[in-house]
Amino acid sequence: ATAGWEVAIKQAPWTARTGHGSVSFQQMMYVMGGRSANGALLNDMWESADGKEWKASDVLPGWSGRQRFGVVNMNNKIWVMGGIMAAPNGAAVVSNEVWSLSSDGS
Repeated sequence: ATAGWEVAIKQAPWTARTGHGSVSFQQMMYVMGGRSANGALLNDMWESADGKEWKASDVLPGWSGRQRFGVVNMNNKIWVMGGIMAAPNGAAVVSNEVWSLSSDGS
């Protein structure tokens, strides 16, 4: 039994990914970053009010594409921390960066 689980959308408009971050913030859900099926590190951000209708966020992340990072909602900001990025030569780099996004998009 699926204990009440149901598929909200079979194929969201965002690129299929793993190692991404998800957070709820100001009555919206966000999916960001991660690694695509072809191995590209992503730095996009998608938003939804209901989990069924998704759109690319008007706010583009300033951080480099990354996977397996932390993301939290605190003090009216979205915080992105750490993760695995790629060096110019393609080698994996573990990050200790901390980025924040305010509710006004700054």
